[in-house]
Amino acid sequence: MTFEQAQAEFAVRHYLWAAEESRLEVERGFPWLSQMHTRICRLYLKRMAELSIDDRHALAALLVKRFHVKALKLLGENLSDEEITEIKHFADGGALEIDPVENDFYQRQSKGDPTVKLNRGRLKNIAQERLSSIFGNEDHWGGGGTWRYSTPIGDMAVQTYVDTGGAQHQLCYFHRIIFSGSQALVEQTSLLSWLGLSSQTHWRQLDDSTTEEAVRILADACSHFICIAPKLLKGIVP
Repeated sequence: MTFEQAQAEFAVRHYLWAAEESRLEVERGFPWLSQMHTRICRLYLKRMAELSIDDRHALAALLVKRFHVKALKLLGENLSDEEITEIKHFADGGALEIDPVENDFYQRQSKGDPTVKLNRGRLKNIAQERLSSIFGNEDHWGGGGTWRYSTPIGDMAVQTYVDTGGAQHQLCYFHRIIFSGSQALVEQTSLLSWLGLSSQTHWRQLDDSTTEEAVRILADACSHFICIAPKLLKGIVP
């Protein structure tokens, strides 16, 4: 199988899986997103609460599509002008809308409130300890607050990147699937991308009291993807 064939096959599988994950998230009452306590999740859930169940499913399905344009083309589908406008409306509205929880956090932080302080070294230690039970030892890669795990699946590998040292976030992760050498079937996938909310999954308002919960959610999401990855990659051979 050539890389181009493998990439096309995976793109479609990845999209169909993400669409089903998004559908189940709505159907089950947002079990992932209601736990995350991040700005984008709060705004998404607020928007969903204003819609009927049918409109919730429609919006969720549409938002997933924006991260899978290649798969849509392979399936003979395209985003309509109306759909593109609706996606833009959702994205622009979220960017402009004020989030009271976020505002309160940054106001307290600017005043030196000790309850919003974060020990990044402790965050990294907690994350590494929790993730080691899923991935084992990390790769000899990265440095500072960034590290990586590699999970073999047949002749391929799922690389999982974790970052606790970002300037714009406190915790971030994504998976990258290596087909052969440096060829990647997907460069980045993570919880919020497969649910259609954001190209990255990150936390920006953590403090020492919320660290363990965020790491637990990250670890659960990693475990979920690592469990499904063999099915998504079945029959795809370098």
